[in-house]
Amino acid sequence: MKTIHIWLKILFRFFAVILTLIVVALIASNETINEGLMAKKSLLVYWRYMIFVLVIAMVFLMKNFNKQQKLWLLLMMSIVFAMTEYSISGATI
Repeated sequence: MKTIHIWLKILFRFFAVILTLIVVALIASNETINEGLMAKKSLLVYWRYMIFVLVIAMVFLMKNFNKQQKLWLLLMMSIVFAMTEYSISGATI
């Protein structure tokens, strides 16, 4: 029961942070798009990087894993993010 409580608390914090970042990003994106400084395509890139940074922050906040497990998790997420960036850019192997 205690582990469920811990995971619920982590999920609540995660969604609170995501909602805050969404509001801030929407405000910032509306200002920059209206000024003509940022196109919608570059806004998509901005969202991907913000999600990646958020996931890195969540990994460091996890208390269930030791340092080595956190580093392996970050390495795996970095590889997945790099592969996603590579495939979204339209490059072919």
